Amino acid sequence: MPTSTLLLIFSVSINVSVGLFFFLVPVFRRFFTSRWILCQRVSKLLQENPSLVRKFFRDEIFTIFLFLCGIVLLISGHTLNDPFLSTEPTVLYIFAIYLGHYVYKVLQDFLLRDKIPPFKINLLHHLVTISTYMVFLYYQQNGISGLNGLLFEGSVIFVDLATFLRRLGIRKNDYLHISCVLFGFIFAVVFRALSPLLILTISLLKHNPLKMDYLPLGFFFMNIVFFSMTNGWLVKSSFESLRRRIVTRRIINELARARDMSSFSPDREARVGGLVLNNSAPSTQSTRQPLSIVIPSNESFRLAPPVSNVNMNGGGDSLVSNLTTCRHERTIPRFDVIVNNTPSTTTSTTLTSFV
Repeated sequence: MPTSTLLLIFSVSINVSVGLFFFLVPVFRRFFTSRWILCQRVSKLLQENPSLVRKFFRDEIFTIFLFLCGIVLLISGHTLNDPFLSTEPTVLYIFAIYLGHYVYKVLQDFLLRDKIPPFKINLLHHLVTISTYMVFLYYQQNGISGLNGLLFEGSVIFVDLATFLRRLGIRKNDYLHISCVLFGFIFAVVFRALSPLLILTISLLKHNPLKMDYLPLGFFFMNIVFFSMTNGWLVKSSFESLRRRIVTRRIINELARARDMSSFSPDREARVGGLVLNNSAPSTQSTRQPLSIVIPSNESFRLAPPVSNVNMNGGGDSLVSNLTTCRHERTIPRFDVIVNNTPSTTTSTTLTSFV
């Protein structure tokens, strides 16, 4: 395979990526003005942060294309016939596109690093992938590892879609988001765990990888270690994310069912997560007793600071009460003023407060 042809395909893939990033979204922007709520949210996100919308559509197009290419190569069986020593030209063309895809992603993520939280982790993965496929293209060996890399992209489709839905404001417990997480987990298990293990086992049983050159052989074992760790972490992360979404959705449904039951029949018991809610239980709160405060009507008498809002003015039977209550109180207390006009020199006033 001429190197110039591979370089041309590599360059074209980068140029196509740049063209999709800048021109795809503006061309189809009128479709985002639809009445669908998702289209309206995409249009709003495009106004607020257009680079993330362009990045998503460009990445999704290339990811879907490369994953379908991997499926076609797997079904055709050309790579499985000679997985280590020789690679067909068609497979090398796909590898050149895959290499251009990740070289572009490194430049794109670097420019958008402030808007992509796991930039350093993604950068490490992209650099390892680029170096691996450069060795594949130069030596034209170890095509089976390159085929597995194409199949890895299947789970990326739904992972990126779930992330984009979160940017659109879709809740994590929404059925659309849960469906994306579910398919992402299924594709991660199938194409990042079961499929690579099965393909590698069949290849090792029928062929000997030790016949490859030293550098492709070193990258072969390095890929097994690195991508096994990466894929294992991704499968575990997908499972944990799916479990959290299902548990959250189940709790919300149980609470909604309990709320509906209590609204239609308040005397019925409702069970939520093993807890029985009985709205008909009698109240055990004790009745508050009235508090009587006896205040002498002496002119020189003043209350203590906690209740100093009650002031008395002398002058016979005249009584001035300046009562204020805190606005944070649940209820305004009621005061009954009883003036005891006794023959004694000191007249007492009894305030009964129901606090």
